[in-house]
Amino acid sequence: MKLTNYFFICVCLTFISLTLNAKDAQTYKDKIENSFIAQKPTVRMEYLITYKIWFIKLASIAKATVDTTEGIWIDENTSKTNHACIVKLSYHTFDQDKEGDRNRISLNDQILTVLTMPKLDTILYIKDTDEYMNPLFKTPTLSKSFEVYEMMEDGTLDYFCEDFITGNISTNMDGAADLIEQGKGISSNIKLISEMYYGKKDFITHNSDYRVHFNVDGVVKPFSVKSTKEKAPVKLSGKNPDSIKIRAQLAKEATGKGGAMNLWAAPFKDIAILLDDPKLIAACETQEKWSIAPLVMDYDLKLGFIRCSIDNITVIDNN
Repeated sequence: MKLTNYFFICVCLTFISLTLNAKDAQTYKDKIENSFIAQKPTVRMEYLITYKIWFIKLASIAKATVDTTEGIWIDENTSKTNHACIVKLSYHTFDQDKEGDRNRISLNDQILTVLTMPKLDTILYIKDTDEYMNPLFKTPTLSKSFEVYEMMEDGTLDYFCEDFITGNISTNMDGAADLIEQGKGISSNIKLISEMYYGKKDFITHNSDYRVHFNVDGVVKPFSVKSTKEKAPVKLSGKNPDSIKIRAQLAKEATGKGGAMNLWAAPFKDIAILLDDPKLIAACETQEKWSIAPLVMDYDLKLGFIRCSIDNITVIDNN
């Protein structure tokens, strides 16, 4: 599974410098630039990405930025408008200065998603992947690809993927129906995390029938989930905040391989109060009460794991 497949269902995601052919790249750039009008300030979350073995940090490998902006999305075909948000994710490793050299874990990924508000139905998802993985004692892997998921008016999924290593182009995905269903009403999953945090819902176990789905090397696979409440393994204002921990692993009915993942998240309002930031607190007043902030994300490798930890949260005025 590519690392970008997990950066939380959505959080999420980024403005694109697409590596598809120039005509298609410009098409999607124009689509985004001409279809979205920002109406609220952007909330920017910055993360530090590290490589660890047995919780010993071996290296700081990258910085990630997630920008979330609410506004109006205009459908280019029907001119229909939707209250929507754009979530942009980009992360880049601190690679060697010498041209051509790459670190053992080298990332240059960009993702963008457009979601309706407040249900968070997926309208458009774009991912540009460039990842080189060379863990100790393992065979190096290189992933370079471009993917687009676009939800059509009739409820079908328009999918395109080009693998720049193999040259393969795909317009079909195994398990697309599960991905379509998951892309509808993402808010229900986020609300569930919020309700578990406040004790309004029971925790989930791997033995339950609750499933999330991820694209694992071109095949959508089910993952079971376990939730607990615990301190997040990151300090904000000198404190480890309370959070809900979500552990996702390949479901028992799934076949093949799929890496396990962890997420620690907390209500955005609680984090704003903890940071005592007037702009963040003001931003919370115009957000859904169930909005959450991803604080820490782990992605298991065969040896060690990659951790993505919150480093800073700011509000950017779009005027």
